[in-house]
Order: sequence, then structure tokens, then C-alpha cells
Amino acid sequence: MANEFKLYGPIQIEASKLGARLFRNNVGNGLQYVSRAPPGWRPPEFLKPFTYGLPTGSADLVGWTPVVGTPDMVGKTLAVFTSVEVKDETWHRTPAYERSEQAAWTRTVEAAGGRAGLAQSVASAAAILKGYN
Repeated sequence: MANEFKLYGPIQIEASKLGARLFRNNVGNGLQYVSRAPPGWRPPEFLKPFTYGLPTGSADLVGWTPVVGTPDMVGKTLAVFTSVEVKDETWHRTPAYERSEQAAWTRTVEAAGGRAGLAQSVASAAAILKGYN
């Protein structure tokens, strides 16, 4: 995880150079203090659970890549949803990963016409943005 974290910024900078925008997608849950408890609640029930981010399995970096449309789209530039899962350079694909929610997320984004993939370096992230993965 520590080495993955070090790649987020450089990948986001490279994405910007390519005209794309990628944002850190944190996914998790927590407890939120409720200042006025609903009737019948007592402490510690003033803490209300909540979730944040996109669904479980969504990528570390999400955003869009500008793509010039085909002639039938009258040459407009379109924002194509982009999803980059960042892994440490020592990480290796396993059968368990292929069955994971992360792999399913990537396949779903690609099937819907987005750009998605797994990056272990700035260069591999750039390949995803350029549609080469």
C-alpha cells in the first residue's frame, strides 16, 4: 500500500499532461455524530453509520479522459469515464484477484465503453489513458 500511495500524485500529474483528470477515490465507512438524536435514541447511539466513495471494488483513481468523437458524433470531444487501479510494482495477478470486486469493476467499466485498468507505474497508467491497455 505504501508504494501504491507514492504513485497516485505522479499518475495524476501525467494524466493532466495528457488532458485527462483523475481524482483519488477513497472508499469506506465510518460513524458520524448526530447532534439531535431521533426520538427514542440514547447515547452512544448518537453515532450514525455512513459510507463514502464509489462502490466497494471501485478503483483508486477515477475521472475522465477527453476523446475526440468520430465523424458521426460531429467531431465533439467527449469525456470518457476513466478508472485506474494502482498496485505496487511487486504485485502479481492471482486467480483470487480475477474473482475480486476490483477486477469486476474494471471489466464493467471497460464493457460500458470507459477506459479502465491496473497500473503499476506512471507509464502503465498513461497507457490506460491513451486506450492502449
